[in-house]
Amino acid sequence: MNQTWLLFDNSTAYSISCTIHPRIGERRSLADAYVVPASFGDFTIAAENAAAATYDSLVAKNDAISPFVATLKLLDRTSAKTNIAGESGGLIFAIAIAKTLLKKDLPDIAATGILQPDGVVKAVGGLEKKLVAAADLVDENGYIFYPTENQLTIPQQIKDHFKSKNIHLRAVGHIEDVFNLLFDGANEISDKVIIPQDAAPVTAPKTPRVMMAAIVILILAGLLSFGIYYIKQMHPPEPVPIPQPQPSEPKPEPIAEPTVDPTLKPEPAPTLGPEPEPTLGLKPEPKPGIEPEPTLEPGPADPKPAPTPAKTDKPEIDKGFE
Repeated sequence: MNQTWLLFDNSTAYSISCTIHPRIGERRSLADAYVVPASFGDFTIAAENAAAATYDSLVAKNDAISPFVATLKLLDRTSAKTNIAGESGGLIFAIAIAKTLLKKDLPDIAATGILQPDGVVKAVGGLEKKLVAAADLVDENGYIFYPTENQLTIPQQIKDHFKSKNIHLRAVGHIEDVFNLLFDGANEISDKVIIPQDAAPVTAPKTPRVMMAAIVILILAGLLSFGIYYIKQMHPPEPVPIPQPQPSEPKPEPIAEPTVDPTLKPEPAPTLGPEPEPTLGLKPEPKPGIEPEPTLEPGPADPKPAPTPAKTDKPEIDKGFE
């Protein structure tokens, strides 16, 4: 059975199975798609863009295309599990959706390219590794599509290898380039593009964009909290001084003026003379060059002579012995 391959830049690939369901309920677009297993972010955007571009391209050629929801399943992984992310799967998603809508049996196809909603195919990264993986997956007379913007990055050796295996390596700039090559006369097969009304309706999973937005918000909030914490640790704020209450100064009590009795006369102030310098019993030291005056120490007092009796003319009476 011929397969449709989704290529990754680590030389791995997934085969794609597509199922079309009628669109039910209110949706923002007439065509929608989602990937199983569930994926988020750019990978889901690539599937939605592929559904919109495919719908617009086929409706422009055939008005019988009904609004739809496409389920894209990733099967038959070729090697180790790869990270399901990015928009480079948009081109192969569109090919798988159109192949299912038109019920065309095609050879092996591998493709890579970022598909815009208007059908423009933009450049991708890691193209050389993707082509190396495709060389082992696509059989003879198969097709490999890649963006025209990447045309100058393909080594001539790889081109010669695909040519020797009779594999068609094609550069495309718009989804119309692929559809015109694979579905020649697509505008004449209106009886093949109407979705059967008995197809089982499908409810798409809850909007992954909302979940993705919530995850992004949580991550940004965590990064913001960590950044604030880191800045505070590296540059701690200076402590703000707490104003201390100033003690209130006590008000001075008023001094009562003394009352003077008018009947009292003021006492005269004592006159103070010069106070004698204390000698402390010490003799003053003589000044140099000046001989001290001799001090006369008081000697013993002269005895006073006894009084002599006064002479009288009276004869002295001889008392004798009594």
